[in-house]
Amino acid sequence: MSVCDTARLAYESSRNEILERIRLRDNALLAFLGATGVVFGVATGTSPRPQLLLILPYLSLAAAFIVTQHDRTIGRICAFLTEELDPFLREHAEAAPTWEACSFLQSYSSAAMILRSTSHSILIILPAAVALVWSWPVAKAAVVLEIIWWCAVVITTISSGFLFSTHRERRRYYHSTSWRTLSART
Repeated sequence: MSVCDTARLAYESSRNEILERIRLRDNALLAFLGATGVVFGVATGTSPRPQLLLILPYLSLAAAFIVTQHDRTIGRICAFLTEELDPFLREHAEAAPTWEACSFLQSYSSAAMILRSTSHSILIILPAAVALVWSWPVAKAAVVLEIIWWCAVVITTISSGFLFSTHRERRRYYHSTSWRTLSART
């Protein structure tokens, strides 16, 4: 097998890894939303137990860990494709357009980052914030619950930080990417 064949296989397997990580990330979000629904359902059931809502900030942290881990790995694979594999292929007269470095993605990248960050914040942070607000009257009635509540506030802040740091990292990556049009490649 030639080095170009190996490079093409590396590109194909990297793209498949990106797609799999997107699926895993989305499945983790769905599982988190399902768990959130169950917690809200039990906490607001016939005999309301708002203290159970204090579980949600901790679940949000887990979801933020999983989502940011997949997003960062996706970004690193894209960086491999644009910074290492694409130049190698061009050097060996295999200059096919790649999505990761094309001008079409450049025109969409800013909007895509904002949409992804906003949706992840709504799906992950908003339930935790609602849970904190809703559970505060019960939490301030007992010292142990109040400590758990304040820890949950810190955890929610950390979750927000993870999501924001991934957004900032991807913004830096897109800023340093060498965007190309098809005519610039030939």
